[in-house]
Amino acid sequence: MTDIDDQLFFVVNPNSQGGKTRKEWSKFEKVLKDSLGNNFDFKLADGIGTGMEISKDAIQDGCNTIVSVGGEGTTNEVVNAILQSKNSGKTISLGFIRSGTANDFLSNNVYDWPITLEEQIKAIKRGKTRTIPITKVIGDITRFGINIADAGIGAKVSYDSSVKRRLQWIKGDFRYTLLAVLNAIRWKNNPATVKFDHEEVEGDLTLFMSGFSQMGGGFQTLPQASLENDKMAYLLVKDFSRLKILKFLNTVKKGKHNNSIEGIYMDHSSKIEINAENPILFEIDGEPFSYDSTKIIIEAVPNALRLIDHT
Repeated sequence: MTDIDDQLFFVVNPNSQGGKTRKEWSKFEKVLKDSLGNNFDFKLADGIGTGMEISKDAIQDGCNTIVSVGGEGTTNEVVNAILQSKNSGKTISLGFIRSGTANDFLSNNVYDWPITLEEQIKAIKRGKTRTIPITKVIGDITRFGINIADAGIGAKVSYDSSVKRRLQWIKGDFRYTLLAVLNAIRWKNNPATVKFDHEEVEGDLTLFMSGFSQMGGGFQTLPQASLENDKMAYLLVKDFSRLKILKFLNTVKKGKHNNSIEGIYMDHSSKIEINAENPILFEIDGEPFSYDSTKIIIEAVPNALRLIDHT
């Protein structure tokens, strides 16, 4: 065991995987006890925002390793609790137990976190860590994230999925693909100016994404992204018609898009500022959080968060 065993805390979203986590938590708990003994504690995050409050309480009580049990929404709440607690980004470790409908960050294209429960617990028990960069977004409020932050049609898809709960009966990445198609059919661009480190682009904003993760909703939106880079990868799509959006979906699904396509801008930047004519719906890690601001600032924060490493 490591020096963090007696302070392991699991934040559990019982509603993840369509409520399957609630039904199977007793089995999860037994496996944890068999491996960790009584050297852990947990609490159910049964509602939006409760994961953040539970995590803050755990940190205040002296916990130095928090494990997110759920999808990207649960993880985002834990991440924000850690980074909003003074100096805790580099002193609190974050681990994962896969148990959600969306876990793009944990895929083999990004963090390559183990799939089986046993292997995940082994990694947590071993306690080896690494630090990663994160994305900070300032809109209606300030929010941090480890996966992808976006505006435009991607943010609307996240809103329909996580807030409106549309097409819940469809499982897997196909749900996000179908929501993207439905939104493309009736999409209206938002005139905006986007400032990067090295250039400024004006036009009708169709899609904007940034972060250190390649994947979002099963789409390989940022193929140039890497956790080894201190600058965020970004994708800006402007002036696309509805028909062009529909054609583009298959390309971006496979990560085959690049700067040679007219209206597409891809590179890396440490800071990005969006000023739009109309309010910008913005989300991070699949969670919409900014609805009214016409100005959004996105910043890369290097070496900001300590994660349990599986290697």
